[in-house]
Amino acid sequence: MSLRQSTFFRTRQKSVASVVLMLGALLTGSFSGCGQESGEIQIFDMQPRSGALQGTTVKIHGANFRRDIGYTVYFSNKPAENVTILDDQTLAMIAPTQNSPGPVDVAIRVDDGSAWHIQNAFRYEDMGGNVIENIGARENGESSLPGSSNGKLIY
Repeated sequence: MSLRQSTFFRTRQKSVASVVLMLGALLTGSFSGCGQESGEIQIFDMQPRSGALQGTTVKIHGANFRRDIGYTVYFSNKPAENVTILDDQTLAMIAPTQNSPGPVDVAIRVDDGSAWHIQNAFRYEDMGGNVIENIGARENGESSLPGSSNGKLIY
């Protein structure tokens, strides 16, 4: 091989290597930034921290929640319903029904493999019976509502 040919091949090899490195950098940069927010997902707070045995809407506050991946939130071992990304700082969900009052752990699992486990993060409360129970009742048990007679409502 002549000096001229070897110089040509070395120059050609360097050019090909440069193009491969540039393409690799471009592809890596474009894929890592595609549809993702900057920074790692973080969890800061949960509100409210207590609620009824069924149907409490709960919000988890954090940073960098991404819309291109899914989230599953567990209260004890039961998945929350309707987990929704409100914005890059807030997840909203409905806590699953629980049979008895008391604290439960909350686990947040992200489709990218991230996970958090927060001990005693939510407390289920027994909110009692009917909301309109004893409305208008006096201390002696008689009704103070109009249309009542002898402590009983007349319909």
